[in-house]
Amino acid sequence: MRRGIDISLQIPAVKIRDLSFSYNHKQVLKDIKLEVRQGEIMVIIGPNGGGKTTLLRIILGLLSGYEGEVEVFGRPARETPKRRGLVGYLPQHHQMELRFPILVKEVIGLGFYGPLGLVRRPGRAEMDEVSATAERMGISDLLDMPLGELSTGQQQRVFLARAIVAHPHMLLLDEPMVGVDESGQAHLLDNLLHLNKDEGVTILSATHNILSLGKLADKVACLDMCIHFHDIPGRLTREKLLEVYKCDYAMFEELARVSEGEE
Repeated sequence: MRRGIDISLQIPAVKIRDLSFSYNHKQVLKDIKLEVRQGEIMVIIGPNGGGKTTLLRIILGLLSGYEGEVEVFGRPARETPKRRGLVGYLPQHHQMELRFPILVKEVIGLGFYGPLGLVRRPGRAEMDEVSATAERMGISDLLDMPLGELSTGQQQRVFLARAIVAHPHMLLLDEPMVGVDESGQAHLLDNLLHLNKDEGVTILSATHNILSLGKLADKVACLDMCIHFHDIPGRLTREKLLEVYKCDYAMFEELARVSEGEE
């Protein structure tokens, strides 16, 4: 069950105005304007190093010192960590030591430390949600296994389960298909579609490759320091793709086929 956070449906999930950010005197984001409506699936594409992860971390309230305004469900992004259970996050790189003997069910249960805080431990109701989420993700048989014994694809499904177990209003995904095989990707996409259509979860996913997520997207944004395109996928042109992927011809060709509706 989603925890009570009173949010007007008229408020955008994310609203960004004139965002610029530099790291170690190097500009990473410049004059970003972006809006994600509640209930949308938006995919942010762009080359590696184009600023996608930085943008997600700013939305999460994990980075400060930027210029411009970033609002998450009507409040400044810096308040996002305090609004427990509002946003689920699947990072590209996980900081968990895989040799540490933590079980899959314990990893998924960590998704409640935002809503519950660090003092309260997950109770019976939360552990029932862990089991239900694991079943949805097709990993029920892995609950009592150590995380380090799983394949990369299985681990990714565990980490996604951790991100959604507390039923957030919005889900941020950073390269969610990394290390996931074709069948695993199909299963993961089905779950994302269910979260969006049946539970109304807003999904914002960053990737360098639109092929896996593009067909689900309501909107696509092309990011390489600046936003080069922000519209429905059908209006994404070869010219815009080339503008963003000017040094990655193979990726450009794949993306061009998707934007033209080819399989």
